Amino acid sequence: MRKRRNFFSAARDSAAIFCTVLLLLTAGLSGAAAQGVPSPEEVTEWQMAADAGDADAQTALGMMRLSGQGVPQDVQKGIAYLTTAAEAGHTHAQYMLGLVYGTDLFGAEPDSVQARKWLQAASDQGYRKAAQMLEALDSGAIQTSSETIEELKQRAESGDAEAQYLLGSRHRNGFGVAADNEKAFRLLHASAQQGHALAQSDLGIMLSNIGEDEKAAHWTEKAAKQGVVNSQYFLARLYADGRGVERDLEKTLFWLTQAAQQGDPRAMENLRELLE
Repeated sequence: MRKRRNFFSAARDSAAIFCTVLLLLTAGLSGAAAQGVPSPEEVTEWQMAADAGDADAQTALGMMRLSGQGVPQDVQKGIAYLTTAAEAGHTHAQYMLGLVYGTDLFGAEPDSVQARKWLQAASDQGYRKAAQMLEALDSGAIQTSSETIEELKQRAESGDAEAQYLLGSRHRNGFGVAADNEKAFRLLHASAQQGHALAQSDLGIMLSNIGEDEKAAHWTEKAAKQGVVNSQYFLARLYADGRGVERDLEKTLFWLTQAAQQGDPRAMENLRELLE
């Protein structure tokens, strides 16, 4: 496998730095990747790195598979990547698995045992957010749900933002319901309008995937300001690329830092490379 390029080095002395600060897979810009979409070669490089045991690559690919950002969405593949990294001791992968199993954020079957297992593992390594999440689960502030799809639909139709988000996520990835991007968009948009941070995050990604960059930036920023780490990273990339917003290195660095402080491996690598 050829060495991944340092995509900051060629741009430090020119305005091109704004275009090259970020890429979803933290690889060099070329071809389709210049529009923020990784080329097949770049995806293959990260998959090869993950297969070779690179826990950062496994975690990043797992998160991307969960969200459908840059690669086709596949919840089960996302969980598989995260599990491999988590078993190797990667704290952010452990934390993400805790979220996946403990909150139904991505449409996976809730599993409180697995949620506590991985949150505890991350917490034991000093991951503060995992400790907070574990406390919330143990106190009953967050509970896994045995709600049926029909019950979820009824709540969504009545205007419940959380139900709209959960049902929209299920339609987006085809978990328990037919995959339907139109229904997913409608439900996520309704939830996002009510201030649901994760719906805003997913809506931003969906809009970006169809080229609606200004609208994507609008919803992504709303989610980022509510602390959604994936949106913080994605917003930094939008500011770096000038997609839907004016290119702004200062804002790129700000949102990269916010995401890195929450343990996002892509943001941490980007910051390391930028500051080299």
